[in-house]
Amino acid sequence: MLIVAMTWAYIVMMMASTAKSALIGVLLFIVLAVIPLGLGVWLTVRRRRAQISAKQDALAVAAFNANAADAAAPPPAPHPDQSK
Repeated sequence: MLIVAMTWAYIVMMMASTAKSALIGVLLFIVLAVIPLGLGVWLTVRRRRAQISAKQDALAVAAFNANAADAAAPPPAPHPDQSK
């Protein structure tokens, strides 16, 4: 993904450098490179954070269920060879 983003930014930079004026070149770079790449990075990071959060929630639920099962289990029966 990173190599594609870097390549796209380079292509747009080359297109912007051939613009008739500096203002048009800067606007072209912002519209065609900065905004789309920023949106792509934002969406990627957002999705990754959601995956991490879901994984942490699943681990917390599993730990809670394991602790609840341990608390509800009856105490072990004494061994028959033990004398009182």
